[in-house]
Amino acid sequence: MLKALRRRRGRRGPPERRVGGAWADVVDRMVEARVPVPRSASVTDVVAAGRGVFGSGLGRHLEPLAGLVNESLFSRRPTDEATADQAWSHADGFRRALAQRLGPRRRLRAALDLRPLTRSAPGRAHRGREDR
Repeated sequence: MLKALRRRRGRRGPPERRVGGAWADVVDRMVEARVPVPRSASVTDVVAAGRGVFGSGLGRHLEPLAGLVNESLFSRRPTDEATADQAWSHADGFRRALAQRLGPRRRLRAALDLRPLTRSAPGRAHRGREDR
């Protein structure tokens, strides 16, 4: 229930926060799937960790989302609603593809895993645009 609430909260707010929420959700799913993702991992590090565990199969969602996250964080152009919607589309696709890859037993174990609630995942502290 808490994980679902956090996921819903990540879908709300300004577009920059929603992109960060989509990224945080993907990182949470990777942590649940036992992918070694250090708290200090950059976006590139997270993509590399995912590729190392899952191969390139989930990259069709992970890599474009990583690009949107980097664009949202570092671009001078404000993040728009369409970018936030696209980020969540990739996050949802990643979640579905990961669920298919894990199988029923590992999905259940992931659903019961509380680690995403107790750690500060990369992308969780997505900053706003106050410096612009």
